[in-house]
Amino acid sequence: MITMLSFYVLPLQGIFVGERHLPYVLTIPFDYRPWPIFTTIILLCFYIGVLVATVIISESYILAMSILNLNGRFVLLEEEILNLGDEVLKLENPETIADQFNERLIVLVKRNVNLIKFAERLESQFTFPLFVMMADSAFVLCLLAFNAHENGFATDSIKYVIWLLAKVLELVVLGYFGSVTSTRVDGLGTTYYSSGWEKVIYKSNNSKANVRTMKLITRAISFNQKPFMLTGLGFFNVCLETTLTVIRVAGSYFTFLCSMR
Repeated sequence: MITMLSFYVLPLQGIFVGERHLPYVLTIPFDYRPWPIFTTIILLCFYIGVLVATVIISESYILAMSILNLNGRFVLLEEEILNLGDEVLKLENPETIADQFNERLIVLVKRNVNLIKFAERLESQFTFPLFVMMADSAFVLCLLAFNAHENGFATDSIKYVIWLLAKVLELVVLGYFGSVTSTRVDGLGTTYYSSGWEKVIYKSNNSKANVRTMKLITRAISFNQKPFMLTGLGFFNVCLETTLTVIRVAGSYFTFLCSMR
């Protein structure tokens, strides 16, 4: 949105010096300099800019909210798993304590399975948009940096600088969300191991239930051994390392263009 507003710096500056500048490159087959016509065109351009910006924002916003929701549900699941052993130990019944632990553990594992399925659906839904966002970012960053470099300290270069910063911020946020989600999912195996199951077995007198507890913990850990990553059509993983790679490639393209110039 700030990038869109930066396109109006030049028209506002022109008003103070008696000139009529348009925010975007337009070919108008009539004289638009009279105030009523010029004001109408500026308002229409602003409306079109808002429409374009909100469409661009909406896709990233939906993706970010979905990832944040997924991450938050995994955080709640982790807390319940870590507190599972302590909650069951409060029952203080050596005969049924292991069975109680197993029943609650099965419920948490089922939630874990559903969250993994949701994460896989999320990845399949957004894998193409992520591919487009990340794949063309190096090219866009290169062109924005080159245009800002060519314009120097002119007023017209403000929009390129802000657009460049917005694009870098988008890449960093996407990479951060991808890294956090992957780390959260991959760390569930360790979370199950830290659930306090050994304390339950130590206090329980039911050997069959104890054996079942160890089998359930083993299966829960094995289920979460498969790594999860948001990808761009399988060509790359969406993470901070990929973001740094895109920025480095954009820098290489920019250096090449400057040398050719």
